[in-house]
Amino acid sequence: MAPEALFCLGAALFIGSFKYVKIWISVGNPLGYLEASLGSWKIFTGNRTPADYNKTTLWSIFAVTSRADWRVTGWMGPAMRFAFPFITMLTILAAQSIQYLVVPAWIIEIFGALLITNAKAITMV
Repeated sequence: MAPEALFCLGAALFIGSFKYVKIWISVGNPLGYLEASLGSWKIFTGNRTPADYNKTTLWSIFAVTSRADWRVTGWMGPAMRFAFPFITMLTILAAQSIQYLVVPAWIIEIFGALLITNAKAITMV
């Protein structure tokens, strides 16, 4: 690994772990009061279990397959309105990025022939 990458990794770990170390020093558990265990082995003791935290989050009552829940978040309306333009934009971006792929010539010839025959069939109908 390059020295710059190691420095960036070390800086990210230092910055990211600062709060956990601070909580570990003050509470005795890097996760605060949350109990952490691996199977039956307790890694960190705490007075709250993960099940207690799950009860307090919206994720525990949010049904991913429910349109009513998505409407509450405000994403259902824009998702339905912008679905066609978004899919069209993704298709155009995918078509433009194909030129940067290394594709064997025989595949391009086959797909080109298929496109030409399909275009002729569509125009004849």
